[in-house]
Amino acid sequence: MIEYTYANGNGTNDHQTESSKRGFVVGIAADFSLLKYLSIQPELCFVNKGVNKSYESADIDSRSTMNINYIELPVLAKVKLGSIYSWACI
Repeated sequence: MIEYTYANGNGTNDHQTESSKRGFVVGIAADFSLLKYLSIQPELCFVNKGVNKSYESADIDSRSTMNINYIELPVLAKVKLGSIYSWACI
């Protein structure tokens, strides 16, 4: 699994501006059948996100970038109802 992340949100006040950075998600997933109608899908994902900040005033002009890298381990519970699948994240 390879994904592209981008949170569309900006924060601004008189002198400070924040904006989201583009990031990525890379991971693997597996599907384990527990019963005929029930399975779980654990995933192991490396996630990259971040934010750009700038502060401007008469005396100060500052820019910074924060990158956040972390590991996610979501587990989905999947229920098969005939030809329809339903799932929930644990």
